[in-house]
Amino acid sequence: MSFHILSRNDLADIALKIINRVKEADKRTGKKVSGKFRSRARELFSMCNYLGTYQVTAFTYAKAAGKETGVETVKKALNFLEGQEDAIDELKEEALSYGLYEAAVLYYLKKTAINIDPDSLENTLNLTEKYEFLILPFMSWLKLMAEAELTSER
Repeated sequence: MSFHILSRNDLADIALKIINRVKEADKRTGKKVSGKFRSRARELFSMCNYLGTYQVTAFTYAKAAGKETGVETVKKALNFLEGQEDAIDELKEEALSYGLYEAAVLYYLKKTAINIDPDSLENTLNLTEKYEFLILPFMSWLKLMAEAELTSER
């Protein structure tokens, strides 16, 4: 499987674009998902350094489940990041924050020309394990941009 190695500037640009969409999610839904997303960006990056992306991806999908499965929440969040405005309207804040975080990782993988399947948790787990070396630097940028641009949930 081929992929593109993106520059640090590209990683930062993608991360900032996602953060701006998270801010739009607050405005669109009237929910305070941005503070929760900031917390996810901090905690999940740290968890990945200890546990690896495979286990953290499974955890993220579990936490993204609410009225819908984690797969459905992540898919709606990915659709929102890609411009479908109404995709996230019915999701609860906590599940949405986890869904948006995992969707951010999938969005990034798509930008590197990796073929993702948002309908398959198994596919996502395999991709996050295989491309951990690409994902961790992106997660670092996502954490930095979230800390710089989003307010704490407290």
